[in-house]
Amino acid sequence: MTQGDRTTDNPDVRIDRTTRQLLDAAEALNIEISPAGQVREIDAGVLLGLAPGVLKQRRIVGTGPCFYRRPWRGARLTYRLTDLAGWLEQGRADDSEWASTSSSGIDCADHLVENRVVPRRRRS
Repeated sequence: MTQGDRTTDNPDVRIDRTTRQLLDAAEALNIEISPAGQVREIDAGVLLGLAPGVLKQRRIVGTGPCFYRRPWRGARLTYRLTDLAGWLEQGRADDSEWASTSSSGIDCADHLVENRVVPRRRRS
């Protein structure tokens, strides 16, 4: 692999890159980020492109990213962007068919952030 290649085998580099992409997406969506780099559970789901409730389900069964029970801005649970990036990269497929970039050349993390699922607002 060359240095100019977008993919790398170094997990720390991939996690750093994915963290920056999540941070950029959070800023573009005006998602509030705590001083510790944490976001609310609903916002984490939006950033990851997950339907509302999926992170909660994954948390309950123990297959989700690390979370914090320290209240912040009314949120009971928060997720650190670096933990979300690590969780994404941990689930990265190593098979060449499912490599870091798709056949269209779109980076997996970019794809998740760009194709996020925006939660519906509850009717009042």
